[in-house]
Amino acid sequence: MRIIQICLCFFIVYTLLKELLPTGPFRKYMKFMGGLIFILLFFQNLFQMESELPVLYKNYYRRAQADLQDDYGKKILYEEYEEQMESQIEELLEQDGYEPVTISVQLEEQELKSISVKLKHADQYDEIQIKNKLREVYSLEESHINIKS
Repeated sequence: MRIIQICLCFFIVYTLLKELLPTGPFRKYMKFMGGLIFILLFFQNLFQMESELPVLYKNYYRRAQADLQDDYGKKILYEEYEEQMESQIEELLEQDGYEPVTISVQLEEQELKSISVKLKHADQYDEIQIKNKLREVYSLEESHINIKS
């Protein structure tokens, strides 16, 4: 928001100065310098705002840590993480041309326990290929990956 205010103030002052100058060869240099200063102001304020980002991350981290302290927060966090992993697996399988029907991921105490996938139109060779790919991506033992067609 601060960036917009500063840029807007500069633009108003720049427009007033440009209108007060007489037409002539000096005007094109004024436009060039005004545009250059405008870009520099914008990026300077943008990078100053970037220095405030670590504070925002710290607040988010503190909130996430607080959520992990109580059981309800853990449950919600794990459910969200499971949903994200399920959508990742779905995208991964669709990229390889498979049609997943259902995908289920189980987490226990911050650790991935099992992945279950039910596919449409897959043979035993496809199941082996998918198991190997999921094993590589998620560093999970083959016995914890269940593929069905």
